[in-house]
Amino acid sequence: YSVLSGKSLYLSFGCEFTPQLYAKKLLCMRALGMHEEAIFDYETLQDTTAKRNGRICMQAALAYYETGNYGETANKLNMLDAANDSTAHYNRHILQGITETHMKEYDSAANSFKLAAQYNSRTYEKNMMLLDQLRMQKRKSPTVAKYLSIIPGLGYLYSGYKGSAFTALLVNGALGYATYTSVKSQNYGLAGLCGLFTVSFYIGNINGASRSATRYNEAMKRSIITQLESVNHIYLIN
Repeated sequence: YSVLSGKSLYLSFGCEFTPQLYAKKLLCMRALGMHEEAIFDYETLQDTTAKRNGRICMQAALAYYETGNYGETANKLNMLDAANDSTAHYNRHILQGITETHMKEYDSAANSFKLAAQYNSRTYEKNMMLLDQLRMQKRKSPTVAKYLSIIPGLGYLYSGYKGSAFTALLVNGALGYATYTSVKSQNYGLAGLCGLFTVSFYIGNINGASRSATRYNEAMKRSIITQLESVNHIYLIN
């Protein structure tokens, strides 16, 4: 890959710049995992008309998508000029729908999948079913998990992390018992140390349970989005 970007690379070899060739360049960079480099190359392209070309803009949108920058993915798709290319229109709306799902804009995502179905309806029903699953997902409340953790481990159990729940209960119980026996035996130095560990772990357990609820929600969302990506063969878009 040359440090030259945009048209400079082609001019340096005496080649004619064409949107098709440049789009393939971005595709190759993405295939090599050079997503940030592809984005930089696209953003430094001076030809504004070429930047709106359907193939080029799609490659830029995919590069942004692969870096997790969904806001810029949506921006690039909105400026994409697909002309009369039905496949480009279909791919645009599919990627737009999945991007909007990432951003929790579920109504917009449903509309994008509906627009995609005008060009090819083969995945429409599956897309809508997965989107409905996401909308109806029973989310875990971080606040509820935090309050349940007043009883060590219960917050983790609520969030579905049984192993963490057992560990939290066991460690809190062991530290609490060590503190109690130290006080009972009048070993106040050890009691103070054990008490400090007990309080620290107890507070950490409460905060950890809250985060576990958030992780649960994100894992469920990620699972459904992965299915959307698979159903629509998103990584085969070019």
